[in-house]
Amino acid sequence: MSAAYTPGPWSILPNGHCVSGPDPMNPEIGISGVAMCGMARRTEAEARANARLIAAAPDLLASLQWALDAMAARNPVWTEGDRYGAARAAIEKAVQS
Repeated sequence: MSAAYTPGPWSILPNGHCVSGPDPMNPEIGISGVAMCGMARRTEAEARANARLIAAAPDLLASLQWALDAMAARNPVWTEGDRYGAARAAIEKAVQS
């Protein structure tokens, strides 16, 4: 799977609303913005929760991919279920360009 997104790890900046990741263009700084979660009409709690979810996204994607590959290797019948298909669709949604 090739990543068109910023590679992880991602982290939440001290303001609690912005997510950062590695900055390949400026290694001295080390990080650059990935997303700002403190948009208008969001409460402080919601913005912080959004930032946590977004910061976890690369790890969640990798873990889901690993789990599905393990399921398919262990018992191919498990790949026939609706939940397996939904998980594959979620991965495709995340990595489509």
